[in-house]
Amino acid sequence: MSLCCTINASDLGNSYNNPKPTQHISSKTLSPVNVTAAISSTMPGVIKILSIGMSPDPLKVGDVPEFTMTYQNISDKPVIVIGGCYPSLFYTITPSSNVQLQPHLRALCVARSEFVKPNQTVTDLGLLEDKFLAQYKIIKNGTLNVNMKLHWSANDRSPDQMSKVNFTLNIQ
Repeated sequence: MSLCCTINASDLGNSYNNPKPTQHISSKTLSPVNVTAAISSTMPGVIKILSIGMSPDPLKVGDVPEFTMTYQNISDKPVIVIGGCYPSLFYTITPSSNVQLQPHLRALCVARSEFVKPNQTVTDLGLLEDKFLAQYKIIKNGTLNVNMKLHWSANDRSPDQMSKVNFTLNIQ
């Protein structure tokens, strides 16, 4: 299921009009950005994407971006995400000609399952997909495609589910 929508920071109000989100990976809060995004889920009606955070904002050549996703469990049952130092949120940036991979040391620790209760709001810091110890540096102006994937499961016996957010950024 794919929905097209605009995630507007201005629509979120003060503190997103929700209780303070749980921070899984970082206590860092990134400012919500206005993006027109394609949102899809392998199991609609469970996770609602509330906002995308980005730092720095706006991005420019030479920056090393960070992204967060704030989401809410809108089902009546808990869902499971990965916590600890290993996130449930990953992202990629394309085209690869506009970014450069750089090594980035992160704290290594044990990943653990965490429950997101019904109506609970969570903010996760994203890491590069398949490149846990790296980060992107923007090296060229132009349009960047950001693809974010939040991995979760409905219970400990269900297969991995995924909520995706895809959007573009124009680097001046």
